[in-house]
Amino acid sequence: MSQALVTAPHPAAAEAGARALGAGGSAVDAAITANAVAGVAMPHMCGIGGDLFALVDAGGGARPTAVNASGPAAGRVDPDRLHAAGGVPARGAAAVTVPGAVDGWGLLHERFGRLPWRGLFEPAIGLADEGVAMTAKARGWALPEREVLAADPESARVFLRDGEVPEVGERTRLPELARSLEEIAAGGPRVMYEGRLGRRIAARTAVDPDGLEAVDLARYRARTVPLARALVGERELVTVPPNSQGATALILLDLLEREPATPGSGPWCEAFLRAKRAAFRVRDEQLARPERLDRGLDPAEIAALGELGEASQAPLESTLRGDTIALATRDAEGATCILIQSVYFSFGSGVTVPGTGILLQNRGTYFATAPGHPNRIGPGRRTLHTLMPVLAYDRAGHLRAAVGTAGGDGQPQVIAQILARLHAGAGLAEAIAAPRLLHGRYTADEPAEAVHAEDDYGAAALDAIRAAGHPLRTHRWPAPRMGNACGIAIDADGTVSAANDPRSDGVVTAVPG
Repeated sequence: MSQALVTAPHPAAAEAGARALGAGGSAVDAAITANAVAGVAMPHMCGIGGDLFALVDAGGGARPTAVNASGPAAGRVDPDRLHAAGGVPARGAAAVTVPGAVDGWGLLHERFGRLPWRGLFEPAIGLADEGVAMTAKARGWALPEREVLAADPESARVFLRDGEVPEVGERTRLPELARSLEEIAAGGPRVMYEGRLGRRIAARTAVDPDGLEAVDLARYRARTVPLARALVGERELVTVPPNSQGATALILLDLLEREPATPGSGPWCEAFLRAKRAAFRVRDEQLARPERLDRGLDPAEIAALGELGEASQAPLESTLRGDTIALATRDAEGATCILIQSVYFSFGSGVTVPGTGILLQNRGTYFATAPGHPNRIGPGRRTLHTLMPVLAYDRAGHLRAAVGTAGGDGQPQVIAQILARLHAGAGLAEAIAAPRLLHGRYTADEPAEAVHAEDDYGAAALDAIRAAGHPLRTHRWPAPRMGNACGIAIDADGTVSAANDPRSDGVVTAVPG
């Protein structure tokens, strides 16, 4: 028997997932339960109004299953109108795409669930009714979004107190969200798309000429997709293909493998920044193209795409903003699930559907609107997506790690650094806690070539970055903006371990047995 455990970014989520495992549930049952609780405890980052991606290794030597539960733009969206208006707005109904998470849960449960669907939501329903105490980290994320929440009457009513963000320790109750979760538990995932909840969502978003209508929700289905794979050193890395940006991390690591250096050293940092630029150029030029969506990628294609990226001179833009949760679960039979779920920006679109407690994502703002752009918004189109779970195998096909992180365009960078340290011999907890380096903007006023590093990264490496002319910004470790990662590792002797990021409120909960 294998060690059963859950690593999640909130203690209540980890505890609920572990209880599901203790009741005989599968890794997927635990992941759904933990995710539902996280959506109550961390509504600024995730919830039933967002998307998800997941990888499941069912054990027994079977190839992993990749699930893409990202939703499309409205069928009536007008890219020319949005372009003339300056692009897809960051907030509001026009930024909302179909929230795919609930149908993703349904697909995962149909394939891998063991516990009854209805029972998976009892912990989240209870927590929503009881209320969640505001933590210092959660308040730090919420304070900059006070005006966003205040601009939507329903969001202000649900998430603010007399127009202000609740104080640390103050409890926020979400009774309407509890009732919505009860509907999903009783009626199944499709009530989110074809039932009362779907109608409520459409009534709120259809007021915008580019907003979702009922037909957009009714047509939506999550799907299983082929794998994107790369061979890096002694590991085979597996992720979800585009529209996930998981292949970006594989390209980055494939390029980095060609310039061996000790992770965290000055030469390694320079190689990392070169590989990051190349990987993101090919992401923006190639991986966002409609013909690449849901198409598997093999190691030779990953290597060829990296060479295209190295040859490209296209302008580079990376936005590190993005608020996400990652969680990982493993059951007693050795099945493993890594799941990533998000409403994109903190508090997503800022739009809460009246009477439901459902906060809708703003994933549409990641689209471009310029004619000819590979990621241009269009009717029913899915945008390039920041979410990206990863599994790592040894060359004999044995699962060795499952990792995921928050962090927008920082996600491939964080995952690449964690895996590079793992491959160099670090333990999982050490690799996740190690100081990080990220390239890109947090805010619009920062230079596109900004490099961010935690202050204990190492003087020699930071000096090398400055000497190379990079505009360097340092942050005190552990900096939440540098990504909140988690993972599970399986050693060659079968020992299972898990770790959560010290940059988050997350914990690991093991199941006795």
